[in-house]
Amino acid sequence: MRRLWVVGASVIVLQLAGLLAWSWHLWTRFDLTADMATFSQAFQQIGTGHLDPYETTFVFGYPHWGYSFYQSHFELLMWPLALLFTVTRSTFTLLVVQDLALAGSGAVVFRWACELLDRRWPAERRGRSLVGAGVLLVVVANPWTAWVASFDWHFQPIATFFALVAARDVWAGRRRAWIWIAAVLLCGDVATTYVMALGLAAVVAGRTTRRWGGAMIAAGVVWLGVVSLAGAGKGSSLNGGYGYLAGHPVSDGIGGMVAIVVGMLLHPSHPLSMLRSRW
Repeated sequence: MRRLWVVGASVIVLQLAGLLAWSWHLWTRFDLTADMATFSQAFQQIGTGHLDPYETTFVFGYPHWGYSFYQSHFELLMWPLALLFTVTRSTFTLLVVQDLALAGSGAVVFRWACELLDRRWPAERRGRSLVGAGVLLVVVANPWTAWVASFDWHFQPIATFFALVAARDVWAGRRRAWIWIAAVLLCGDVATTYVMALGLAAVVAGRTTRRWGGAMIAAGVVWLGVVSLAGAGKGSSLNGGYGYLAGHPVSDGIGGMVAIVVGMLLHPSHPLSMLRSRW
């Protein structure tokens, strides 16, 4: 398995090189959209000392244009991340960070698979290297990786990397998993749902991870409450995307989410009919 890991790591490095080349292609041809403009604006402003950057790329509450960046998704990780701008003086750095996260996510998945195969697949039985190679193929050939790199820059790929590292540590019983969970939460309200989903997976996985799972779900709920109290979450647009599940207009934040969950419980036909239409 060690040899397979070396080969797989080499392939993932080549994938990273391809992602970086593609990002440079998009960057040099101005093939980016308003999402990249939003994050570039905050990245540059914080990196030059403007610690409360104002988001002006989207209209909110006309005739008042924009709002503070933290109110969009409460993506607090942007503040330490913006230190990179003070060094590079280029917002292309964001695309590099995203590519590292995309390739890093694949590396975590492949490494985790190799560890599981090494522990649970006896060496005398054939086929484990073939299974490992299959995991590598799925990781590298996943078309969504290239699609994510093509669609500007977002915190979700960064959060996915942290969530995968956290999951690996949770299943190994390592307390340092909380460092990675905290990093996911700092990626914003959308990423917080990843922590809650990971917690649900840990609850149903078995006794050894059940307590971890409950704690992660609780951490996610509390953090969404913090987001709501901070007046953030305006970029999530709960009302526009999921308000129909509540049966009435809802506000952004924890209150809106509670209303949506209650609406789904009282009228389960609404989400079921939507799932049927997308099946």
